[in-house]
Amino acid sequence: MCTSPPMHRYYCASTGLSSYDAHPCPAGTYSTVGASSCTACSTGRYQSGSTKTFCLACGTGQYADTTGAAACTLCQAGTASDATEASDAATCEACLPGQYAPEGSASCRYCSAGQYSSTSGAVVCADCDPGYYCPSTGMTDSGYACAAGTYSSSGDTACTKCPIGQFADTTANGVDDGAYEYLYAYYGTTGCTKCATGQYQDSFGQTSCINCPIGRFASRTNAANCAQVC
Repeated sequence: MCTSPPMHRYYCASTGLSSYDAHPCPAGTYSTVGASSCTACSTGRYQSGSTKTFCLACGTGQYADTTGAAACTLCQAGTASDATEASDAATCEACLPGQYAPEGSASCRYCSAGQYSSTSGAVVCADCDPGYYCPSTGMTDSGYACAAGTYSSSGDTACTKCPIGQFADTTANGVDDGAYEYLYAYYGTTGCTKCATGQYQDSFGQTSCINCPIGRFASRTNAANCAQVC
């Protein structure tokens, strides 16, 4: 009889059976004591093994929209669901701009600082554009343009003032003029530009270089001052 363990994991479909082994319930189904057939798992539930007496509920980030499921279907990347025993793909809702989700997510995640997503249903976030910065999580556009005199690289969370560069080489007359490399930048730029010969810049974060005054000159680029006398 199919009335006691382990017989209840099988079914007896006809009279006169001498063994239950020939009728195991397959994955996606289960059977109860005395069953004459296997029962398919209902939507929202699954069973991956055979000869089982129960089905399992789909977890968060999953669903089963057909009966007899041997496995649940993961929510697509860019969507998420915090429901259990979900029976419809519509349960997986698209992430909002500023968020993203890998496949099978229970919830959407905010883009990290330095990144953004401008559309719903993002699979990953993009790095903020060079010349822009993204200071907070959950950004929905490519960021804020760097102010004049500053610059940024892709994925930066802040802009950087145009820096002092390398120490200058000895001048032609053999006198170390103490000059440093100074740079300037335009609005929303990705890097700073070296001052040309005949110009200098002695401060950080500037927007332009200064022409050498009458009586002095700078024979090289990147000058911090016009130390050479005519």
